[in-house]
Amino acid sequence: MAKSNKSKELAAKKTVTGALASPRSVYDIIGQDTFPYREKTLAEYSKTLEKLDLADLQSHAIAVASILPNVDKRERLIDKLEREYLKKQSAFVGSEGHLRNEPSPSAEVTAILKRGR
Repeated sequence: MAKSNKSKELAAKKTVTGALASPRSVYDIIGQDTFPYREKTLAEYSKTLEKLDLADLQSHAIAVASILPNVDKRERLIDKLEREYLKKQSAFVGSEGHLRNEPSPSAEVTAILKRGR
């Protein structure tokens, strides 16, 4: 009886193979996350910050935003975290992997650039 219980337990456990999942981007290969936040919009992030108390906000600032929380007021720390969120959001290609919408150059700019060829 004891052997059958052990064999069932071993069969239920997952096997670790050591194989890595195939990387999706260069950032996956180097181990850098392109966007460290779970929230995809500023409104969602603001709601998340409002639920946290000052101690949790300070630990969040260190862990996720990589900033030192040298602010004693909760509102100022939330403002600082939101600004850092916007910086990181605009630093990379969009969070979904889409290119940011950049305005196309005007005809005058295009003509100036063509002269350089």
